[in-house]
Amino acid sequence: MAKHVRILLIEDSEDDALLTIRYIEAAGYLVSWQQVQTREELLASLQERWDIIISDYVIPGFSGIEASGR
Repeated sequence: MAKHVRILLIEDSEDDALLTIRYIEAAGYLVSWQQVQTREELLASLQERWDIIISDYVIPGFSGIEASGR
């Protein structure tokens, strides 16, 4: 039985997001996920509960460092 995991992806590339999800699914996880690209989308998505948040390091106009709140 696959373990369910909820993932928030901070990622500007849909292809990269899909590759990440496929990799995790190939490891045997059932994945529910959402992709965000801006600070506003991130703040709105944080109203939900996530098991894992994965961030691209640099996104045009936004970054993983900014997302971490540093």
